[in-house]
Amino acid sequence: MSRGERSLPEAAPSVCSCGRFALMLHTMNPILARVAGVVLSLTLAGACNRTPEASGLAVVVSPGPAADTQESVTTEAPANPSTNRIQCGNEVCDTGTQVCCGFSGEHGCAKRVAFSSGEIDTQAVRPLIRSCEDTVKSRYSFDSLWLCDDSTDCPDAFVCCHQTLWGGAHMLACLPASDTGELVCDYHERCAGQTCRTRDTHCVKEECRRKNVRVMCAGKPCDDSAPYCCHRDFETPPRCEPKCESASDEERGFEFVCSDSSHCPPGATCQAAMLGSYCATDIDVANAVVLCASDDDCPRDGCAFFGKQTPPRCVEGPRPGFGACSCE
Repeated sequence: MSRGERSLPEAAPSVCSCGRFALMLHTMNPILARVAGVVLSLTLAGACNRTPEASGLAVVVSPGPAADTQESVTTEAPANPSTNRIQCGNEVCDTGTQVCCGFSGEHGCAKRVAFSSGEIDTQAVRPLIRSCEDTVKSRYSFDSLWLCDDSTDCPDAFVCCHQTLWGGAHMLACLPASDTGELVCDYHERCAGQTCRTRDTHCVKEECRRKNVRVMCAGKPCDDSAPYCCHRDFETPPRCEPKCESASDEERGFEFVCSDSSHCPPGATCQAAMLGSYCATDIDVANAVVLCASDDDCPRDGCAFFGKQTPPRCVEGPRPGFGACSCE
């Protein structure tokens, strides 16, 4: 696969992203967006919980914008034997012989069986999923597969990446680092300590995030005493908080990790769903909107998907105090 190609969206456009909450918002008002998100969630709930074998979707761990050489998920054992451990729920997995399996919040270690190198498709990853199902025996749907939880679990010059599998399922796997230090992961480099191999990042909440960032939270910068921009419901604007954690299913916290792409690791774009924001190397035109501080933050070809040649503009977003790229 050449640089920049993303097989998963071509095989199965991301209309079934269970981990996000809304349709693309650049032309919607907040009320219409809210209704659309609920309808989409109800319509696609069954499809999002299907296994890859049931859905027939290709499962591809895409490499992101790394070097132009052929890239693959490494099948090598971790290079540093003192750090090759994954905290997996209440268990600790040895990454040389085990993988961490997730089933909707339940986690357990399973045997790390042989799988094909190169692009990870359904056939390649199925032995690992089967090992998870045979060992953990959860009543819930499979949703995560971890081969690392920090880049020190990977060989030198590899990065522990959070990658999309299908729907709401993801994989943590070692991918070749970029020669320029840009983010090579679908979402973020995963970290368990202080090791981050993506340029200008440090470890925050198990993610390698951009250093020295003060997110604009509804138009106000968050300071060190309350550094997290937290959104809890539709009726109130997000606010700066010391943490941004979910107290319960009824009181959940959704963090705005960024308010424009300068807050993201190099190579990533700041995007928002209905609640919260995140950095990613691909722009999810079906489920998210690009956040911005000026027109320069908007991708020049951002409107091509909608058949428009003019570049997007930065306008007031669906949430007051946040700019959003618009094709209107």
